[in-house]
Amino acid sequence: MIFNSTEDTYKYIKKLLEQDIKINERSLKKICSLNNVIIEKVMYVEGDNNKAILNDIELLENNSVKIVFSKSSWVNELPSLYHENEFLKRFMFGFQKSHQEVENKIDNVSSQFIPTKTEFVEWLSSWVGVSFSKDINEDSKRKVMSDIIRLYSIRGTKQYFIDLIKHLTQVDVRIDDSKKYRTLHHNLVTKSSNKYLMQIHIDKKISEDKEEEEKKLSIINSIILNEKPINVEFELVYKYMKSKKVEQELDKKVFKINAQTDDYYNYDELE
Repeated sequence: MIFNSTEDTYKYIKKLLEQDIKINERSLKKICSLNNVIIEKVMYVEGDNNKAILNDIELLENNSVKIVFSKSSWVNELPSLYHENEFLKRFMFGFQKSHQEVENKIDNVSSQFIPTKTEFVEWLSSWVGVSFSKDINEDSKRKVMSDIIRLYSIRGTKQYFIDLIKHLTQVDVRIDDSKKYRTLHHNLVTKSSNKYLMQIHIDKKISEDKEEEEKKLSIINSIILNEKPINVEFELVYKYMKSKKVEQELDKKVFKINAQTDDYYNYDELE
């Protein structure tokens, strides 16, 4: 059964518990997997069933869930002589819990391939030839990686720059090239020396914090500098910017696509 959110999934499972419906571990994990629900914590308490049965579920602040299962102790696998030994039962249950935590990590390994959930976003970005500098925060990296397939498909277009800058800096820009051209196709093989101008306008003040403002301007400048078509010049138009020119450092690449591409750039205006 598919739900619209983690909260809706949680309410559905809670309703089943209230109706005394037994939900085994496998069924619960299937429900959570189908609905992209992250199981943050799993606990086990002693019960009567050999298989883990859902005992309780709790919705956490980070939109994940905490699961409590009831399950019979491993001591029941020993000869009946030891079944009533309370010390041995508690002792065995400690090992049982540790073993289950390892199994849970293995079961949730697929989440490491989802940009919004993975703990290793840098590692995942290397799969598609993308690297980030230390100036880019974790949330921005995840936004880019979640949208990377679409960004690849429009690379070199105005919409690409608009969306990439928004993901990495949370700044809205508009690009004006109407004074010079509407569509440019440049093949590196022709070695054309024509130069075109791309004006990047920032209409709203980026931040009241001067340090943050300068940092984001530097990131925007670096994105355009390193991602623009080879025969296009650009101008950053920001009316709140002081007379000091934004420094352009060729070696400071806050965002870089390392994957090899054809020697062909295009820059199309998307209506």
